Amino acid sequence: MNQRNQAISITPINWFARVTAKNSLGILLSISFFQSAWSLTLSTSNICPAPSAPSINNPITIGNGTPESCTESAFKTALSTGGAINFNCGSAPHTITITSEAMVNLSRDTQIDGGGSITLSGGGSSRILNMDTGNFNNTSPTLTVMNLTFRDGRSSGTPISLGTYYDGGGGAIYYVGGNVQVFDSIFENNSCDALGPDLAGGAIFGNGVGGTTIVNSYFNGNHCANGGAIGNLWTSTYLYNSIVENNQARGHGANYEGGEHGDGDGNQQGSGGNGGGIQMDGAENDMLLCGVLLHNNSGNALGGGIFRTTYFGTGSMVIQNSTISNNIISDQPDFSAAGGIFFMGGPITISDTTFSHNEANIFGALQLEDANTNINLNNVEIISNTARTGLAAVWIGDGVTGGINNSNISDNSAPGSGGFAAAFAGNGISGVSLSNSTILNNSAGNGYNPISCWGQFIEGGGNYQWPVQRSGEGSDDPNALCSASITIGFPTLSTPTPEPTPENSPEPTNSPEPTNSHEPTNSPEPTNTPEPTNSPEPTSSPEPINSPESVDSTEISTNISNNNNSSNLNQFDNKQELVFNALNTTLTHYQDYCLYSGHENDKLQQTLSYYNAYLTYFNELVYLSSLDLGIGLKTSLPLLKTHPGNTTSDNLVSAQFTQTIYNTEYYLQSAVINYRNYLVTGQTKATDLATSREHYNLYQSAINQLVKLCGQIQNL
Repeated sequence: MNQRNQAISITPINWFARVTAKNSLGILLSISFFQSAWSLTLSTSNICPAPSAPSINNPITIGNGTPESCTESAFKTALSTGGAINFNCGSAPHTITITSEAMVNLSRDTQIDGGGSITLSGGGSSRILNMDTGNFNNTSPTLTVMNLTFRDGRSSGTPISLGTYYDGGGGAIYYVGGNVQVFDSIFENNSCDALGPDLAGGAIFGNGVGGTTIVNSYFNGNHCANGGAIGNLWTSTYLYNSIVENNQARGHGANYEGGEHGDGDGNQQGSGGNGGGIQMDGAENDMLLCGVLLHNNSGNALGGGIFRTTYFGTGSMVIQNSTISNNIISDQPDFSAAGGIFFMGGPITISDTTFSHNEANIFGALQLEDANTNINLNNVEIISNTARTGLAAVWIGDGVTGGINNSNISDNSAPGSGGFAAAFAGNGISGVSLSNSTILNNSAGNGYNPISCWGQFIEGGGNYQWPVQRSGEGSDDPNALCSASITIGFPTLSTPTPEPTPENSPEPTNSPEPTNSHEPTNSPEPTNTPEPTNSPEPTSSPEPINSPESVDSTEISTNISNNNNSSNLNQFDNKQELVFNALNTTLTHYQDYCLYSGHENDKLQQTLSYYNAYLTYFNELVYLSSLDLGIGLKTSLPLLKTHPGNTTSDNLVSAQFTQTIYNTEYYLQSAVINYRNYLVTGQTKATDLATSREHYNLYQSAINQLVKLCGQIQNL
């Protein structure tokens, strides 16, 4: 299968189009198909709240309107002065080649604005910018770059026995002390040496008590010994609404002192290979990723996407509304672990985030180590990750504490002959709670050992595990359950018999049972751009309102010669039926929970369980089609009773709720089917793409409206 290439809108007009949107919780919505350079677009402005770029006041302007006037010498002269800098190099894009690194003024802050048309190139032989204050503890100056492209920067540093010292990091930007801010910029093909235990940051390297802040920017094809794109040593790191993809940590042997792999005398060992995309090492600093796509990065030791260590519980890591996908640690004889993220030494919070199709010899998605580590995973999807020769999508080491809530760990594999516990492993599992989560369809190459979990979580309730029967001998039930009271089985998609309706409650509206067709029963035909039906006026007994009928995907043309992906489309068709049926069943239970009293906790739990199944199918659909449309209902539901609505008419709100249920199903179906239609016509039918985008927004709005109306109903 072709790997997807998600992206977000960071582009100057003469670059290729990369665009995104967000879902109802702010999840990155980013579509790019089969290595093509386009994406479904709305806006990145509110994916995650982010710092704003500073204003450029009274700038030094480089150039007089001609390309010839914008020289390396003119740029370096302006940079030595500091302050605000912009360019007037003519209407066409312009590249300034830096033949020896440009030194940033250290006595004042500097802002460089390229206006979306300036590229600073190292020509493959020179670092581009250097801001070395000479003092690790300096908190100023601040260098800000915006609307620039940094390309082909190349740095080197002091040779040591294990490769190169960390002063060789930062092919595009290197700094010691102070701070660096990046807005709306591109970093491509920047590099540093391939070996060194602390050498990091093919594009940017920082060392000191300051911070690196990156907003709405793109890192592609950079490489170094560690941290293929970004490396920080004791420096805080903040990324917002950005993409880090196709970067490499080319070292090997990791970075350690003594220990199992050491020489016994505490000397530093290893030559890197940590953090294919990002490497961060050091205490008393923080790391934040919000609205970030970390995709298709690679390393040779630990952390195909990110390597992060802190010490004594003094530094935190927070990941929100992000996707960590297709990152790989290569097959190595010493270290090959944590395809997605390696983390140790402090608190880590991950929410509304997906780990998918990451790969390493062991621990395909996530490795968590150290007794100072406390984890909080909420609304996290960990799907289709691979531990090639060992075990576990997620490793939880000795002494780790915390909890995993409202999450889905499915379709991960440990395919090697000795592979088992494809979902979770590690002695630290016993110190972590698991609640309202599904552990489903994980697979192991060894038929005699646990399929899903090696170790048992603290029981938090509401969990599902399947399968349990081993292909060789025995069963995970009861001797390898992931939590003591976990439910054995898959949350089925059939609708159970509803609770008896209380005497004075309105009769429940019948919802169609899931079938092999996604067409709602007794439905009118859709129009090209259907409008939501207006909510009916309140009556003593509101009548059910039928949903519009969606298009049958089997009637859509399968002329796919332009994309050569018939296999993907067949799988897409099968998976979309499961998505539609699972959402239908979820909404049926949610309707029962919101409209009819009695057994509320059971009904809410059924809703959450079925929604986990919907998310599993939807994420599989995402991978098949690069259709990353997100997560919305699951984390909103627990907020219902703590965020009540305003009291209003029972009949009116119930009728509005019923209509919104139908709108929710219809608009999701329409978004998916119109998007499929767009694909099979060779991505040339703009109206289908526009309709898909419009109707997914309406689906998001409907989900939000359901939550609001349910809160109102429960406060009547």
